[in-house]
Amino acid sequence: MSTWNIPDKTRSIEEIIDGKTVTQTFTVPGIALWEPEFPTLYIARTVVETPDGQEDFYETPFGIRTAEWCADGFYLNGEKTFLKGVCLHHDAGALGAVWCEDAWVRCLHQLKDMGCNAIRTSHNPPAPELLDLCDRMGFLVLDEFTDTWTLPKKPHGYAELFDEWAEKDLVALIHRDRNHPSVIAWSIGNECGEQGHADKWDIPQHLTDICHREDPTRPTTAGNHNPWSAFQPYAATIDVYGFNYKPHLYAEFRDKHPGQPFYGAETASCISTRGYYLFPVVDEKDKGWIEGSPFQVSSYDLYAPAWASKPDFEWQFEDEVPECAGEFVWIGFDYLGEPTPYSADSSILTNFNDPTERKRAEAALKEQAGTPPPARSSYFGIIDLAGFPKDRYWLYLARWRPDLPMAHILPHWTWPGREGKVTPVHVYTSGDEAELFINGVSQGRKSKEGYRIRWDEVVYEPGEVECIAYKGP
Repeated sequence: MSTWNIPDKTRSIEEIIDGKTVTQTFTVPGIALWEPEFPTLYIARTVVETPDGQEDFYETPFGIRTAEWCADGFYLNGEKTFLKGVCLHHDAGALGAVWCEDAWVRCLHQLKDMGCNAIRTSHNPPAPELLDLCDRMGFLVLDEFTDTWTLPKKPHGYAELFDEWAEKDLVALIHRDRNHPSVIAWSIGNECGEQGHADKWDIPQHLTDICHREDPTRPTTAGNHNPWSAFQPYAATIDVYGFNYKPHLYAEFRDKHPGQPFYGAETASCISTRGYYLFPVVDEKDKGWIEGSPFQVSSYDLYAPAWASKPDFEWQFEDEVPECAGEFVWIGFDYLGEPTPYSADSSILTNFNDPTERKRAEAALKEQAGTPPPARSSYFGIIDLAGFPKDRYWLYLARWRPDLPMAHILPHWTWPGREGKVTPVHVYTSGDEAELFINGVSQGRKSKEGYRIRWDEVVYEPGEVECIAYKGP
């Protein structure tokens, strides 16, 4: 391994090759540590020479940094670093799963500009090229193995292969990715049903033991959605506990497991469609869409499925429990599939595996002829399928880059036919207060209520909407 947890200037590495121990010793003068702001990389050039003078060589990029998960948070190079992360699927939106360098460079630049410093590869091993980019561009990575152990989630999934292949696949993943300085933990699973079965807790323990054996420098983690298991011996089978959508348990977990690090492995799952606004604006999280049609979700960022929440709910508990090491929002970019809240729509044939159910769905699809096209993409993304930021992008920007002067107004202000109707205006800003103007007339100066500023009684009139944000005394 060439990624070091202790930044020594001189390092010895031992490897067993063909039954013989080969020791390499080398010195790196004037070490510059790898970190997201300055992702310094080195190259180790390994040369093998034969007695007759022939040689071969291999070059390994690496970084030098310390990464430590503690009870009070995550420390990078000795400094407490809050993980401002997003989950990412393996695809590049509409471009698909085949690796496209330009698409992923654009994606990571957008996330970096938002203040994101971490990525969770949900829920499969990432393309090695993605880790190369994370090394070069400065992202911390949770390298995820799988989301299924022995209890299946779908027919013919990884559960059928787990017993025979899990150890082989996990070892291959670790050996492939352990030289990347961006990787800070091995995520061994996600929402696996074994959480709720005490007789199956040997599985995560076995996976953790494999990771410790193959790479003693990094801890294990997992995304866990079962609130019961967080307070059972299951929690000790992984090193760093990841909560999926359970921020209200952070304080209790801290108190009952005082030595174990924890964080939000999946957070929020707020849903919205870029540029679509539904009136009247209500705060109930399940009232931001119309069932069946037009297959859109309001972009006021107040809406979420039953298990999830708007971002504000997660942040409330992060602020109350500073020991939380960070969060990974579901999800950075929209992706094909899981079109919640329309994922049970009978017109989406991929929702049905059973042949009988699929025939029923096909019949329903014929009956819906002439209605708007059904949903095919998720609504969870901070950035949409085409790579354009939704309003939520600026909500996270205001949170994650509080020193950047910025303000974002929503909704847009072109509403022919809404003259004289209440059209609430919300502002996301890194400031503490803001004053809103409609055609130069002040609508009042307000302070943040939590993490956003709202003028809920604004009446629409054509023209110009403007705000001035203020910060500090």
